[in-house]
Amino acid sequence: MLPNLQTIFQSSFQTESGEYSNSLTEKEILLIFDNKLFKCFLPESLGGLNLGILDTLKIIEEASFINGSLGWLIQIGNGGNYFVTNFNEEKAREYFTPIDAVIAGSGTPTAVASITEGGYLISGKWRFCSGSEYATLFTVTFKIEGTEDVMSAVVKRKDVKIIQDWKTIGLKNTSTNTIELENVFISEDCLFTVMKRKSFFEDPIYDLPFLVYAQAFFLQVVYGTFRRMISTYKDQLEQNVNYQLRHSEKSLKASKMLEDASDLLMNSKSELESLVNSILKKEATDLTKAQLSLIEQAANIKKSANQLFTERGIEALYESNPFSIAYLDLLAVSQHKLLNELV
Repeated sequence: MLPNLQTIFQSSFQTESGEYSNSLTEKEILLIFDNKLFKCFLPESLGGLNLGILDTLKIIEEASFINGSLGWLIQIGNGGNYFVTNFNEEKAREYFTPIDAVIAGSGTPTAVASITEGGYLISGKWRFCSGSEYATLFTVTFKIEGTEDVMSAVVKRKDVKIIQDWKTIGLKNTSTNTIELENVFISEDCLFTVMKRKSFFEDPIYDLPFLVYAQAFFLQVVYGTFRRMISTYKDQLEQNVNYQLRHSEKSLKASKMLEDASDLLMNSKSELESLVNSILKKEATDLTKAQLSLIEQAANIKKSANQLFTERGIEALYESNPFSIAYLDLLAVSQHKLLNELV
């Protein structure tokens, strides 16, 4: 049985007067930990819920419907669990078993490491590390001095300086900050690559290519925030327009746009589910074509969201409007490189 997120977060994201609030506090983070929502597909032996990939995707979408930042953080927390299989079992258990285990970090090689006895010395900065305020581990990607070799490694929180520079119009509560390392030693056993599996071979989720896996996770936040836009717009039409105006030309146009948006969302979700199933069943799949189709999905949903925002009129400009909050969160997600171009 899937966790009931509406129940778990029933007292969250609302003001004292009951209005929607775009606020994610330590209370919500603790609820995520307590309900193992950062460990949806991890096995019970690692403290996880042992859910399948499709159920994990549903949880991310539902969380994103409740609040975009909540969905993004749950997506990031689960997304980093892909690396479990890239460590030997002993290291995987050390890193991922704690109840508060969360990986933040970056896959962009923005630093150069020098070789030293037993490992590497590294200094540098990495931007856009979501969940930085409570992450227990961070991934960093770097080049080796004098070569074009690229490596990734896990570093502990104590070695990381967090630069609070996430000041954006969307996904405001995701602590997607820059991190900095200053002459940090990285031992050989902290290195990993998503191209090499070392443990937990039985879990089929790791059969998904990493880039498709990441795109699928990001798209759930797009789905959830888009669904929030549609739902909120429908509710606001019912609440704010009298019977006559609901049958006006403008209202009929808005209703048709909402119907088209709902169809687009349903078809997109079905397409992604079919793609995931085909890969897990080891059916022949053109991965480049698959990635392009997911990028096209994101573009089509963003286009529809822009149309809804325009049609919503002046009310969409109020930053406290749940419709507008969801819209800006969707824009923030859809700016990610993986949803815009092949990598």
